[in-house]
Amino acid sequence: MISEMKKTTCHSIYNRQVYILIDQGSGMDKTDPGKSLSRWELIAENVQGDMNNMMRDRAGHKVCDEFSIYLFSRNRVGRKITVDKHSSFRRNVIEENYPDTNRFITRTLESCLQDWQQRSQQKKYAEKAFIVIYTSGIFDDFKKFNKRVLELNNNFGDSDAIKIIVIGVGGDFEESHVISSMLKLYFSQKKSYVFFFESTSQMTGIIDLLETSINITTGDFIPQWIRNRYPDLCRQYNQPNPEHSKSISRNKQKIHKCPRCGSQNSIKNGYLVNKNERKQRLKCKDCGRNYLEKYNKNVDS
Repeated sequence: MISEMKKTTCHSIYNRQVYILIDQGSGMDKTDPGKSLSRWELIAENVQGDMNNMMRDRAGHKVCDEFSIYLFSRNRVGRKITVDKHSSFRRNVIEENYPDTNRFITRTLESCLQDWQQRSQQKKYAEKAFIVIYTSGIFDDFKKFNKRVLELNNNFGDSDAIKIIVIGVGGDFEESHVISSMLKLYFSQKKSYVFFFESTSQMTGIIDLLETSINITTGDFIPQWIRNRYPDLCRQYNQPNPEHSKSISRNKQKIHKCPRCGSQNSIKNGYLVNKNERKQRLKCKDCGRNYLEKYNKNVDS
């Protein structure tokens, strides 16, 4: 069962156009407590590692071979840089640019979307896309960003043609007002979920994050670290169906141990869905094994 799920999941994330949008605002110049480098310097390692994983060949499949990278700051379309396996992300992007002032993203996002739609009509480019946004906080034009995401949700919400994934960089992103805004946008989506978010300090890896963004088909999403840190905030946005709650309560005493190492230290990692039911997928935080919970949940719950 797990092997079938993995095969399906991997197929859906491969062969995509990938746009990476990097916050060039002044917040990226900050150095977080306990760190010796600024966020701008640290993101060089984070993004390069993510790019390497997306370009890595997995049984003849890759997420992509090249990236369209945009830097966003002022209220204008950000600079575009194309990077592939022969390019140096650090040299071409990080070392040749520096944090600026603002954090406006909507015009840059619109440019990405237009580029994607034009390129997807050409046979040499993939039809589907990921837009991965690295940012240290809320966008200065978040209302416009919110509106555009919801428009995309209405247009593409029934498919996985486009996914927008915001990845937080630094401690400011994990503050309650930022998480509140991100959750509100996420739960405003009415169909499938175009928009998804996580933090660099909490994510297990970019491939897992891409898979999760594809697998989410219900509003039953809040990363465990957010549930632990902001329980009152989560209750505002996560109001499950009563029958779903009953199903969970009947099994709340069940302990799910990793079948490989026996650890109980796991996180939710999307769903395995078929015609009649959906099963919660778990990922062991100790050994990385993916496995399923023991109980089922109705697809409509």
